[in-house]
Parts: sequence; C-alpha cells; structure tokens
Amino acid sequence: MGLTFDFCHAAGACDIKYIARGETEHLLTGGQDATVGIRSLENHQVKELVKELNSEHDDGVNVIAVSPKNDKFATGSSDREVRVFKYPEFALDSDVKIRFTLPVRALAFSADGAALAAGGDDSCVRVVNASDGSHIRTINVEPSCAVRSIAFDPTGEYLAVCTVDGTVNIWSLSTEEHICALKKIAPKVDVIDNLLNRIAWHPDGSLLAIPAEDKGVILYERDCWEAEASRLSPPSLSKVSLFAWSPNGLYAVIADADMNLHLYDMKKQQALDRHKMDCLACGISWHPSANIISIIGDEGAFAVWNDVVPDHLPPPGQPIDEIDNSYFNSEAVEDEPPRRRHPIDNLAEEDDFDSEPARGADDEDDFEAAAAPSPSRPFTNERVRLPEPLEEQPPIHQGATPLTDGASRRFLTYNTIGSITSRKDTEFNVLE
Repeated sequence: MGLTFDFCHAAGACDIKYIARGETEHLLTGGQDATVGIRSLENHQVKELVKELNSEHDDGVNVIAVSPKNDKFATGSSDREVRVFKYPEFALDSDVKIRFTLPVRALAFSADGAALAAGGDDSCVRVVNASDGSHIRTINVEPSCAVRSIAFDPTGEYLAVCTVDGTVNIWSLSTEEHICALKKIAPKVDVIDNLLNRIAWHPDGSLLAIPAEDKGVILYERDCWEAEASRLSPPSLSKVSLFAWSPNGLYAVIADADMNLHLYDMKKQQALDRHKMDCLACGISWHPSANIISIIGDEGAFAVWNDVVPDHLPPPGQPIDEIDNSYFNSEAVEDEPPRRRHPIDNLAEEDDFDSEPARGADDEDDFEAAAAPSPSRPFTNERVRLPEPLEEQPPIHQGATPLTDGASRRFLTYNTIGSITSRKDTEFNVLE
C-alpha cells in the first residue's frame, strides 16, 4: 500500500521533525511559505494542525533541527538567519540568533543539546551556545564551498560537514583540529538542488553514513577514515539524498534521486521494504519511540509511514540493551558461544546488500528480492582496510626498456629463455 501525502507548504525545500517531551508530542514541518506547521499527535498519530507558527523569517524555511533535550528547535532560512524556539511553549528565544550573508541550508544540535551549528552558502559553519547564543567558533570550509549538511558525533568528539562539491570534512570539537577531508566522495550538487547529501552518524557514534558519489551509501568507521568500512549499493538504489538511522541504529531509511524510499535492516543486511514517491524527499524523521516515520517532499506535501518495521523484528525505538539476545545471535556460527553482538557487526560483508527480499505479490512497484543473506562470519574487532597499491617494479636487468609516456608495458629483462614484463592495469602494476 502506498503512502498518502497531504500538502502543507509551498513547493521547494522543506523539512520535517518529531519533537516530544513527556506526554506532549508534535510533528513540525517547515517550507517555502516561511511558516512552521505544528501538528498534534494522539497515540503517536497525527491528529490535527494546531498552529501555523510565524517562523520570524522573511523567506522560506529550508531546514529544522530539534535539540536532543526536546526543549527547543531551530529553523534555518533563505533569509540568511537561524531562529530558535522554545518547546512546548513555541515561543521565540530572542537570545539565540545566527546571521549569515547567504541562505542557511544545514542545522544540527550537539548530542548534549548545548551547542547549535549552522551552515549554508557562506562556506562556513558557525557554532553557538544553544542557551544564550554566544559565539563558540566559526569553521571555514577549505576550499571555499557551500555547506550542504552538518552532523555532530553522538559522543561529542567530532563535527562532520558535507559540502556541495561532495567533500566531507571532519573536525575535532575539543582541539578544533581538522582531522581529515574525504574529498568528493558524495554527489556534487548545486546550492539550490533538492538533493541534500545528508550525512548521519550511527546513534552510538561507531559509523558515519555518507551518500556515495555514484550511487548508494558509504559507511566509515570512526577513527578509520582512510578506508571504507562498507558500502551499501544494491541495484535498486540510485544517488542518495537522505539517510536516516532508526533511534536504536538497527534500521535505516534511505531516500534516493529516483524518488524511492528504501527501508533496510542494517544488522542482517536485508532490504525490508520500498515505496515509490511522486516527489523527491526533503526530510525524513523517525518517531523517537513508535514504529513510525514521517516524510516530506519537495512539492510541499508530507506523509506518515506507519508500521515501518515488520512485527517479527525488534521495534526501531527499542533500546539495544532491552532487545533479546536471540535477535543478535540469530545468525551465529555453530559452536560459537552466545554473546551480544553489535547491531552493525556484519557490515564488512557488503556483498549481501546486493540482494533484496520480496515484499509480496500486491506491491505495485514489483519490488522483488533475490537470495537470502549469507551466514555470518565469526565476530571480529579487526578494522577493514583496503590493500595499498604496489609500487612499480624497478628494472632488474641492464637491457630493460625505459617507461615512456603513453606506454602501458615495458620489459624488465629479456633473453633467449624468456622475458619478464611490467604492465599497468588501472591502479596496479602487473608482472608477467
């Protein structure tokens, strides 16, 4: 059954977020009519539009961020300003205001809710105190490039920033040191493109998910930036715009450039479901505790996806420590002693992502899947590293031929018995 969309904002960049504090919970939407729609929830379901909040912006709302404390939320706009509102009062916090010279495209609160980072077409990220708006630091992106998305490390150690040229930069929050630049690994986009290049940390901070330049998603293990931990690139997945981990990190929803929504079990490496949309997703938000996702598209309409994860699997909002061990050991190797496995233990076996299990005969998109995932290998803490390219073999005989421009083959030695040659093959040198 497909998703039902309801129009809530003018067409263009939009965003959507759940916010909940105690028994009070709402769904927030923002769009190009410069308002924030506030919808009440009853039993986690959208009940009614209770208010259209004047966002205090003079132009469209491009992005919304909710504090992990659920005591405030921020809006970023094309009017070059960031505004912060208190929750559940929905009152403007006049102490916190960030100004830029160009439109704001990205917002993020730190894991403790103490800091707010904002960025956009100005090619910099400004970090302020979320309580009083005092300046903490300004990070200039080099080379100068518009900011597309921002993600705070859940452990509070790093800040990751993706720019429109597809580069992801990572900074240390404690030392302000630039850790690394993963150059042009994400799609190159225009500043006004609705393809968002949204990067996302796993809830425990163990992995960073980045849209791949060609298609799919690249997963990097923290502190191991020189090599991919895994790549999610099944045939059904095109260029990725949004990647959203479930609250417990067991699942992910991915929105691609072909207007598809994909649901994955990240532990078992299985595609669980897929929905075809009539618009490009601009925002995805998991409910913090219920098995529900809300989506908003670039036509200004939103939809609610209920019962996202099948009943036989752990709910997306259930804490890892409360999930029965049988789920994590369901693919354990014979004779291996039972143990609690990390939800992303098997990501190194990336080939399994190429198969997708069937949804059912009634699916209008003929969503089919291939083989079941291969059995798990024994758990290991070793990091996955790619082999270093071999250096070119130097000549081993005085009669060796020199390597000339444009030549792909050279003789290293030659006599009446035979010869040894060196041949360039893409990134490696082959001896024959």
